[in-house]
Amino acid sequence: KECWLLFHPRKLRTRSASMQWLLLKLEKALGEDISITHQLPEFQQLLRQLDGLDEIFNLYLGSDAPLLLPLRRRLARMIQRAEQVEKEPVKVVERVKQAAVQLFSSDSDIDNEREAQRALSMQENSVRSLCRWWLKQKTTDLRAFRLGRSQVWYAVDSLPERNSEKITQLRRLPADKLSNYQERFEQGLYADLIVDLEASLAGSPFWFDGQRMVWNCLKALGGEAAMREVEIQFALLLKRIPDLVELRFHDGVPFADAETLQWIAAHILVPEVHVSNARGSESQHDALEQSSLYHDALPVLQKKGLKAAVRLVTDHLKGVVGGRERFFCKLCIARLCIDAKKYELAKVQLEHLDQELQTASLPVWEPTVFLDVSRLLYSCYERIALNEKAVARKEVIYQRLCHHDLERFIDS
Repeated sequence: KECWLLFHPRKLRTRSASMQWLLLKLEKALGEDISITHQLPEFQQLLRQLDGLDEIFNLYLGSDAPLLLPLRRRLARMIQRAEQVEKEPVKVVERVKQAAVQLFSSDSDIDNEREAQRALSMQENSVRSLCRWWLKQKTTDLRAFRLGRSQVWYAVDSLPERNSEKITQLRRLPADKLSNYQERFEQGLYADLIVDLEASLAGSPFWFDGQRMVWNCLKALGGEAAMREVEIQFALLLKRIPDLVELRFHDGVPFADAETLQWIAAHILVPEVHVSNARGSESQHDALEQSSLYHDALPVLQKKGLKAAVRLVTDHLKGVVGGRERFFCKLCIARLCIDAKKYELAKVQLEHLDQELQTASLPVWEPTVFLDVSRLLYSCYERIALNEKAVARKEVIYQRLCHHDLERFIDS
C-alpha cells in the first residue's frame, strides 16, 4: 500500500491487466493436489493477504480493479474443509533430526552391526520426512511414492509368521482411523488424505487396501504418473512374494479385501510376456500395444466416463486387421468396464473372449492370456448376482483356475 505509487506499469488499466494475469497464474497454482491441512497457517495468511489486496485494488483502481472474490471464496472453502478434518497430534522429532544430522555429517565409517542399524534407522527417518515434504508441495509427486515404497518394502524378502489359517501377529490400523479415511475419501479431500495415508502405509506396509485407496485418490486428482509408480512398486513386491495377498492380520481381516484383490488382478499383476518361439515377438508386440491402448484410455475414463473411453478403443479397433490385436482391444474394453465397476458388462465381454480362446484351442498356445481372462472373469462373477447358469459357469472357471493356477487356490 505504501509503495503503490512506485509500481510499474504506471497506467492504471495496464496495471490492472497485469494483476489479472498474476491472479490467473495463482488460480492455476492453487490446484486440488495441494495439501491444505498440513500447511494451514500459510494458506490462512494467504487468505488475509488476498483481503488486503482486494481493499487496495478497490481503493486505487475503482471499476478497473481485478475481481478477487472468486479466488478468495475458493481458497476460503478449501481452508474450511481442511479445518474440519480431524488432525492427528503432531509429534516432535527435532531430537531425531539433530541426531540424523550429526550421524550423516560425520565422516566416520560404519564398523559394526549396531552402527549399521543406527545408520539405517536414521536414514529411514530422513526418507519419511523427505517424502512427506514432497507430498505437501505436490501430492502427485511420483518421487514420494517411489522412494517411500522402496524404503518400506526393501527388507521384505519372505512371508511374515502365520498359522495354518494364514493369520499373522500383525495388527491393522484402528477402526476409527479407517473410518476417518473412508469418510474423507467420500468427501473428496484427496490431497490431504494422501499425505496421511502414506504416513500410515509407512508404518503398516501390508495394509494393501490403503495402497488401493492411494491409487484411487491419485486417479481422482489426475496423477497418472504417480498412479503408475504405485502400480510398479506394488507389482515388484507381489512378484517377489506373491502369497502376501492371501495373509490376514491378527484379527482375521485380510491384508487385501475382495475389492483390492480385484484391483490387483486388473492393474498390478498384469500378464507377463514370455518370448520362447518364433511367435514370441508378435505376442510381445500385441501385449505392448494393448497395454499402451489401455493406458491411453484410462485418463479418458476418469475425465469423460466409460462411454468415451470405450469409443476411443472401438475407434482404434476399426483400423485393426489382425485377429490377435482385435482380441486385445476387446480385452482392453473389458478392463475399462471393470475399472468403471460395470461388472455385468465386463462379464459379457470376458465370456465372449473366453469362448474365442476355447473355440480356437488357444489355451495351450496363449496360457498367459488364457489365465488373465479367466481371473478377470472369475472376479466379475464374485461381484455380481448370479443366476443358476452363471453359478455353474463360475464353478467351471474356478475349477479351471485351480488346475492352471494351483498356487493361488491351494489353501482356499
